[in-house]
Amino acid sequence: MCFDADYSPEFFNETWRKARKEHVCDECHKKINLGQQYKYITGKWDGEISVYKVCVDCDNLREKISAIERGRGCSHSESYCPLGVLMDEAKHYSKL
Repeated sequence: MCFDADYSPEFFNETWRKARKEHVCDECHKKINLGQQYKYITGKWDGEISVYKVCVDCDNLREKISAIERGRGCSHSESYCPLGVLMDEAKHYSKL
């Protein structure tokens, strides 16, 4: 089901951070508690700078989906589920 490669950002950066305060995951909307690791993603999509905070579970789920899509022949950029829609897209995959 390759994802739209046009979604690719102009630029982006991902770093792992340890929460110094409570956050909310931008994918599953669950709490990222004080002291928990989360992925901090910044980039420019469609001319807009955006910031995403993603919990470890959602990051792992995105990686599993990406691996499935690469196995189906999608390029790396096409295998990456767009940020902010992971939970909707995950419904199309069984046993994840």
